[in-house]
Amino acid sequence: MTSQASDEEDAQTQDATEKKKVFSIASVSSVHQLRDEQLVTLKVKSGNFIRFQMDTGADCNVVPTHVYRNATGDITLRQVTPCNASLVAFGDNLIAVRGRVVMPVWRGTKKFYIEANIVDGRKVRSILGRRACIGMRLVQVMDCDALSKPDVPSDKVHSLGTGARSAPLTKSDVLRRFPGVFADGVGRLAGDYVIRLDADAAPVQHAPRRVAVALQKTLRAELDKMTADGIIKAVSTPTPWISSLVVVPKKSGKLRICIDPKDLNRAIRRENYPLPTIEDVATRLTGAKVFTILDVRSGFWHVRLSDASSPLTTFNTPFGRFRWLRMPFGICSAPEVFQRRMHEVIEGLHGIEVIADDFCVVGFGETLDQASADHDANLIAFLNRCAEKDLRLSAEKFQLRQREVRFIGHVASGEGLKIDPAKVKAVLEMPDPTDAAAVMRALGMVQYLAKFLPHLSDMTLPLRRLARVDAEWDWDTAAAAAWKAVKVAVTRAPVLRFYDLQKEVTLQCDASQSGLGAAMMQEGQPVAWASRALTDTECRYAQIEKELLAIVFACERFDPYIYGRDKVTIESDHKPLEVIMAKPLCGAPTRLQRMMLRLQRYNLAVSYKKGAAMFLADTLSRAYLPHDPLVSAAPHVAALESLDATVELPVSAARLRQMAAASVADETCQRLARVIRSGWPETKSAADPALGPYFDVRDELTVQGDLICAACANVCSGRAWRRTSERWSERATYV
Repeated sequence: MTSQASDEEDAQTQDATEKKKVFSIASVSSVHQLRDEQLVTLKVKSGNFIRFQMDTGADCNVVPTHVYRNATGDITLRQVTPCNASLVAFGDNLIAVRGRVVMPVWRGTKKFYIEANIVDGRKVRSILGRRACIGMRLVQVMDCDALSKPDVPSDKVHSLGTGARSAPLTKSDVLRRFPGVFADGVGRLAGDYVIRLDADAAPVQHAPRRVAVALQKTLRAELDKMTADGIIKAVSTPTPWISSLVVVPKKSGKLRICIDPKDLNRAIRRENYPLPTIEDVATRLTGAKVFTILDVRSGFWHVRLSDASSPLTTFNTPFGRFRWLRMPFGICSAPEVFQRRMHEVIEGLHGIEVIADDFCVVGFGETLDQASADHDANLIAFLNRCAEKDLRLSAEKFQLRQREVRFIGHVASGEGLKIDPAKVKAVLEMPDPTDAAAVMRALGMVQYLAKFLPHLSDMTLPLRRLARVDAEWDWDTAAAAAWKAVKVAVTRAPVLRFYDLQKEVTLQCDASQSGLGAAMMQEGQPVAWASRALTDTECRYAQIEKELLAIVFACERFDPYIYGRDKVTIESDHKPLEVIMAKPLCGAPTRLQRMMLRLQRYNLAVSYKKGAAMFLADTLSRAYLPHDPLVSAAPHVAALESLDATVELPVSAARLRQMAAASVADETCQRLARVIRSGWPETKSAADPALGPYFDVRDELTVQGDLICAACANVCSGRAWRRTSERWSERATYV
């Protein structure tokens, strides 16, 4: 049997299975008079209300089409996903479902997500099914078997218990009772994802990217494993879309396989599913006292691609083409598709928050004991749902029954949601200025932030006196107190704002000679700060390498906020970065290539901004946090520092030594090395005339020991630089 025939047979089997599934809503067409206690009114996002009949005999929720349109304003049913399910009403009558939609609804101040089946019929009532009634605490469960569906194997369902718990849940107890939920491997959520493209989208096929020989054995092993796990599949037939492979080394030594689907992303029609906001979560966590954090294992891979969509994700490797069978990292619609699926998983449950692949289970109560009992019930209900839906969680990232946890970049505790200290550490621990120039930089940052806190400038009077041209330097107690007050003020509201998933993100990044600084902003207002010292080796990097390292540092530090976003704007005062980031990876020097690979998982747009306007990042990069020994020990830092651009050259060690000696003896070469390390001027006219021939390729030059290296492994020295500059368009390979 061919692979294509096998795929079609699998799809037909799955479709047949889906068509066999029907849901009972025995009272959907009943017309008898209902008592008020059988009805509940819920508010929807538009501010309108829907009155539901509570029906613990119904397997699902139902909203008539005309009610849905009137309440939500979605006249064209754009938010509704078509499906083939049927509902069995009273008398065994079948009712076709137009589609399903996950709706946020409010009961009082509490927000829930329900999956509603949209059906036609003026006589059909809005039904709130068993699970939603239980999750909203509208009914009391006297029999824990009501929590399980008939078609879920009994060994996958775990009882809540009816008596008092003798002891709180422990991690070992949870892992023992739910081995399947925390098992290795990848789960699979029901329903395939169909990638929809613009009608006029033109397919793009990318040529294979070169993969370092040293990585190819590991890459082959990872591709084989992913094929065996059903994540990808080899392709032998023509495909109109072919993306490039992106290989990202992990700290464990393994590789993360991604694709670079920039062209495909331009053609994908987004679902525009609403993502939750921090403000929403903060409101719903009010009063919670006990917290558990859970992380989805290989989150996006839980979603299977449809047979028609899988070929769109074909990618090149040194070993042939492969296509994704599961939803890959990198496609622009993946975060919102996954968020919708996660809301479907927790539909009707109480005390569960989810943003992306992070779950927070909470417990409410007047006392800690009450909150603990509520938490344990919520957690067991959630884990039962995970077992039912085949959602796999990470045992390594499981934090159980905490009084305080970090969630979506904030700290959740009994006091509510507050800013994570790590977000403001770079400012609170910023060293005191040591001269007037440092004070001027600090005042520039204060002036920029003063629009969010008008009285901020009043605090800086002792600092402004030190910045005067004729002022004698005297860092006294008044200046120290003012500086401390300013740092505290800019790390609290209203200067520091809550992160908003709906608003665009800008990262301002900068590198000084010995430090990195970054600020994450939305609508020009800071959300988080970061800085660190450069290691001794990093201090010797070319300036363009330092500037790109600042971007890598910012993206990885703020990863929970920016990963999966459609676009993140990077502000940098190093203009060559705009050029190098727009080039193919093979057009960049080796160290820049490695850093650019680490950025492939983000959708970045680099924008040049004059240094004089980079108040926040510039100040942080010059007043950075003290050196952290753990930074030097980090595998990714050591990997960059140990890169040697000359290793892959077919040149003997003796010849390399001769070239290095020639470089040291050549004045032009030494001047070029100095400007590469310190940074080029903005214009060619401002550059050293002797270095003019190299200005247009300045973004491709780095220094490796005593040698000057260029992209594509060009290495030049001494008088050869002048010959190379004359033939640069032909890219002389070695001199």
